[in-house]
Amino acid sequence: MPLEFERYSSEENRWTKRGEVKPDAPQTIINLKPDGKKEIILFECTSDGSESIVQRMELGDKSFVERGKMFVGHPEENPVQIARLRTGDSFETTIQDFDRDSQPTRYRFSHK
Repeated sequence: MPLEFERYSSEENRWTKRGEVKPDAPQTIINLKPDGKKEIILFECTSDGSESIVQRMELGDKSFVERGKMFVGHPEENPVQIARLRTGDSFETTIQDFDRDSQPTRYRFSHK
């Protein structure tokens, strides 16, 4: 079963589907934390499709993002699991895109 991720639009007062993650095809979003550090939000569906995992990993000093491409040195920490989802489960979190002009936005991850 795929992992679906959605973004909440406060202007439209609704969730908009941003995509699906199939087994063994992880995706990432770069989050700008309030202290100015960047972290990767990694989300994936397991090989057998039975569950999905959402993790966060702080980027090291040698990591940077340029025009949507991420160049990673060594992460400062191992990934930290923030959600493990099974069929019907959802997890919501607030993410601020690495572009400092953007506003924090709600994201929802749902294992279908």
